[in-house]
Amino acid sequence: MRPLVIIALFVLFMLGMDLYALRGIEYLFSFGIDGNPLFYYIYWGMTLLTMGIFLMLYVPKLLFNASQLMGDLASLISALFRFDAGSLRKWFLLPGLLLGLLTFIAFGMGMISGRTNLKVFRETIKIKALPESFDGLRIVQFSDISLNGASLEITGVENWGKPPFPQHGELQKAMSGVNPEHVKILLSHDPSHWDLQVRAKKDIALTLSGHTHGMQFGIEIGKFRWSPSQWTYKHWAGLYGENGQQLYVNRGLGYTGFPGRVGIRPEITLLTLQKD
Repeated sequence: MRPLVIIALFVLFMLGMDLYALRGIEYLFSFGIDGNPLFYYIYWGMTLLTMGIFLMLYVPKLLFNASQLMGDLASLISALFRFDAGSLRKWFLLPGLLLGLLTFIAFGMGMISGRTNLKVFRETIKIKALPESFDGLRIVQFSDISLNGASLEITGVENWGKPPFPQHGELQKAMSGVNPEHVKILLSHDPSHWDLQVRAKKDIALTLSGHTHGMQFGIEIGKFRWSPSQWTYKHWAGLYGENGQQLYVNRGLGYTGFPGRVGIRPEITLLTLQKD
């Protein structure tokens, strides 16, 4: 019963946001759409046809409605104090319309080219106990690795993440038979695993994860990074380290849900191991 209530509330929220956005557009362009049913056919037709690309349509509307709401509040306050609001709402609606259009275009570009605009991220991983034979080794894809008699222990587990994601990974079983004196690298899909079961609990120098995709939306300029993904994942992209243990989270190559990427480019990672 609860999922049905959530779905019903979600549909009502989306419908309400559409109606509210329509109200603002009617106010801005009333001179061109009065009595013209074609406008409404186009508006609702676009809404229905693009439900599958939710973000591209509704994030711009959300931004537009936020500015519209501020305009309505400003008009209400002006009316309470008997000020002539005049075209006050329009000065809130126009910036909201511009912001919505720019966001719409950004999501469109993300669908057209963002998902294939590949970037190679290069990181140097410093490991204290790294054998000299592996110093400077560059890795893109793993297999069994042995150089000059020295070895790296590379192991992997099934997915282990925070609910609702499954916890199939059996780290203890995967680590059985591993030489405790060798440097160990773990392949674990969900970065939550590192924080909850690996960090400060296992002698694993490096964990390689993915899963988050950086939510396929965010901003990366130099060292500045932001994405809604960080509201769910403490470690969501790039290199992290604590007390000699390190985690690298790859931003992924594909997409889930929204068929594009905005600001978070698909990634191939080139890691260089270096003795610390």
